[in-house]
Amino acid sequence: MTFDDVLPTLLRVCESWEQIGAVVKIAIVRDLRGRIRLVVDAKKDEKAFDAKELCVLLSSALGDWFTGEILGAGKDGQALKNVASRVIKAASENFDTRYTDDLGGEKQATPGRWKLLERRVGKHPWLEGHAPPPWPPSENEPTVVTFYSFKGGVGRTTTLAACALLAAAAGESVVIIDLDLEAPGVASLFGIEDTPRGVLDVLVDHLAQNTVDLTDALHAPTGIPDEYADRIKVVPAGRLDLRYLEKLARLDFTGSTVDLNATASPVRDALQALVEKVRAEYRPRWIFLDARAGLHDLAGLSLHGLAHVDVIFSRANAQGIAGLDLVVAALAKRQRDVASHTVLVHALAPVADTEAKTEQARMREQTHAMFTKHGLFTGEIPEQTADDADHWPWTLQREERIERNELRKLVETLAREDFRAVWSRIRLVSGAMRGDV
Repeated sequence: MTFDDVLPTLLRVCESWEQIGAVVKIAIVRDLRGRIRLVVDAKKDEKAFDAKELCVLLSSALGDWFTGEILGAGKDGQALKNVASRVIKAASENFDTRYTDDLGGEKQATPGRWKLLERRVGKHPWLEGHAPPPWPPSENEPTVVTFYSFKGGVGRTTTLAACALLAAAAGESVVIIDLDLEAPGVASLFGIEDTPRGVLDVLVDHLAQNTVDLTDALHAPTGIPDEYADRIKVVPAGRLDLRYLEKLARLDFTGSTVDLNATASPVRDALQALVEKVRAEYRPRWIFLDARAGLHDLAGLSLHGLAHVDVIFSRANAQGIAGLDLVVAALAKRQRDVASHTVLVHALAPVADTEAKTEQARMREQTHAMFTKHGLFTGEIPEQTADDADHWPWTLQREERIERNELRKLVETLAREDFRAVWSRIRLVSGAMRGDV
């Protein structure tokens, strides 16, 4: 018996049990170790429900994965039944209830009967339902854009900087927030050396005091022409010293106590307060979030949580495609219209024309397949070659002279067609959300 086998086996045993019809609702409660207990609402006919018999059946089938506890049935007092009712109310119906019966056929558990309550150490933003951005898209409000990659080192931060420069060149203001707190790089890229305070300081202050203070946290870039620098502000991660580690260790993504009525993590509340403070005090046209690579909680909070538009980077190799498919699947589970808010970027493409076209075609085939598989297309499925469709990967070619994270070199390359194409797509998606197009 493995972790992956537990839920399908439990469903098979319970759904084939002759007394299951007496149950109105069952919540499966899975603890931090993955062990299972059940919470039931057997209001139909409690006498027809033998909890001890079900315990024996589940213990035999699941072994140590089952705790042997069934709450809310039989002789449980009213107080325990009230607790059971609260647990069932807090549990989610949004989980896979397929199982294989004794004859090897695939079955679906009885609709409306089953719920699941997970106790997790982290990754709630990736696994729970969608939380909308702090404000709806509007021509009078900043558009929040998250730049994200499953793997690091694919040019995510460089592209963010290029888009910020392009926006500034068009006369638009941008505030950049570094959310790559475990490996920050925005400050060094924008030539910011003295960072007494940053994102991490703002977050831990909010966790303790429920307030946001941006004093000494916003900085202007250095080493670039004034027409760019005057329109760009940066909130770096913070000063990198041993106190930084102490503050990082205090980020609470799940809540330090179990609260069945909680709707957001403390860090999400703090991030939202930070973004709203930037909006209120500086009124930028754009807010760019440089998200942590990988399946980090900060990335999950940023993607379609704080942002209106997500820019997701991936290389066309097997590792990149596998990671992108997982990210797309997770986002699709959270929000069905995720595709229309997303810009895909085919990162670090070869410079040689023939090789680049071959890799681009392979990337396009893969993204089209994963969007189809996860049901992200609305209406008729577009052709793979439809460059205005949501699955289209916008190609960024590799260039060594801007891989050294020098902003001055990046300014010199802003005429590159691929950077401008990505930025144009971001603007188009943002405009469509605001109703401009």
